Amino acid sequence: MNAMKRLIAFALIATFLSLQVHPAAFADDSDIFGANIQPNVVIMIDNSGSMADSAPSNSFDVPPPSGTAAYYPVLNNCDPSGKGNNKTIQPCASVKVYKSGSSSTYTTYANDVASVPDSPPHPAQNALNTAGYWSGKINGSTVNLFTGNYLNYLLGTCASGGACSKSKMAIAKEVVNSILDSVQGVRFGVMTFYYDSSNNGLGARVVSQVGTNVNVMKTAVNGLSPTGNTPLGDALYDVGQYYKGQPTANGTQAALSSPIQLECQPNFVIFITDGMQTAGTRTMPAEATNRFTQDHATSLTGIQNVIVHTVGFGVTVNTTAAETQAAYDTLSQSAKNGGGQFYISDNETQLQSALQDAIRRILSRRLQVRPFDPLLAWLPEGLPAELKRPGPGGHHRRPVELGPGLGSRTGPQYDARREPDDLHGRQWSPASIHEDELRDHQYAPCCLEQRGARQDHRLHPRHRFVRRERKR
Repeated sequence: MNAMKRLIAFALIATFLSLQVHPAAFADDSDIFGANIQPNVVIMIDNSGSMADSAPSNSFDVPPPSGTAAYYPVLNNCDPSGKGNNKTIQPCASVKVYKSGSSSTYTTYANDVASVPDSPPHPAQNALNTAGYWSGKINGSTVNLFTGNYLNYLLGTCASGGACSKSKMAIAKEVVNSILDSVQGVRFGVMTFYYDSSNNGLGARVVSQVGTNVNVMKTAVNGLSPTGNTPLGDALYDVGQYYKGQPTANGTQAALSSPIQLECQPNFVIFITDGMQTAGTRTMPAEATNRFTQDHATSLTGIQNVIVHTVGFGVTVNTTAAETQAAYDTLSQSAKNGGGQFYISDNETQLQSALQDAIRRILSRRLQVRPFDPLLAWLPEGLPAELKRPGPGGHHRRPVELGPGLGSRTGPQYDARREPDDLHGRQWSPASIHEDELRDHQYAPCCLEQRGARQDHRLHPRHRFVRRERKR
């Protein structure tokens, strides 16, 4: 039987190769999968009162050992002692490590980065050397740590080469509008927190529907202003309500049409916030799970879920170490539960990079589909090993086992802190597929199954092998 399958496979491939028509008719991915399905992306912007606080608009220049930049001018902002007229403040030594205390004070924690207690793989020391700061637990205590050089940058003036500050809201507006101007092939929409007449956060409202004209969206973004507290969980619930075509803003905003147009159209939310939850009854990690697992368009076949990316922006500004860690824990867990990625950004450059990377991931998952090709259904379940040639650069493709069931959504969820091209918990058939194939083109199993692919053939991941052979 295996020999017969192999013979059929070679016969069919030979037939494909012999059908030499005009070169323009050679098959490629668009021939297999048809026109692009544009993903829906809601950008959720925190407009809480703390977004009026300042954050750097320029990036930190990294000195040795991880960079080559010169140290910033030393300022007297560290190790305060005494009170009133007897109070003294010491220079922030460039190579020392300081911890933040109350009232924006900074006291010596270690004489240098290497002296910071840190177990392998040394996350604190690595972050201090590359970013200049780190937040987390050491010996059971939560700390915000900064190198003296980073404090000299953060507390310095723009004119002296230090941080050039803007409000976090102003930075968020500029970065989001830049993304709206520069990205094509994505259907964007914008939401923000909803507040009652007493500025209590009660969820989120749509300020610009998905698919709106870019200039209209930018006007809506520019109209946002810092207001009240931070209802993270209820806001993410309302993101789901919008995708489901249900009322939002604690039920006060009438239902809008769901932006989901097609079966298995990729749906995302990029949630930008500067702090931990301070209002609302729902928790963000639980709502992220709901977004990733619930069906947001029951009139369509399959489960239309929403992937959640989270961006902590300027979280360390005017917060204690415990508050910073609580915010990071919430956002990281929410991204993990929501199948997405968690980003930390503390200045304009980092926020721009975070959103650009999130969009890159989203575009890499853009789907291309077309009706099922019955001719290819005759290919046997297992292609011969001869077709599994070395990939680009001569390396052999590494097979990955993705578990049972075409279109299955069970199995390990995506860890927001793992490699960026992980598979978000989606699985393919028991047969081995090749990792670089999946990275070249992110498939949606449910779309393929709905368009006629029979499970016993499990053909679609292998179409590219056949088409590549034709091109050669």
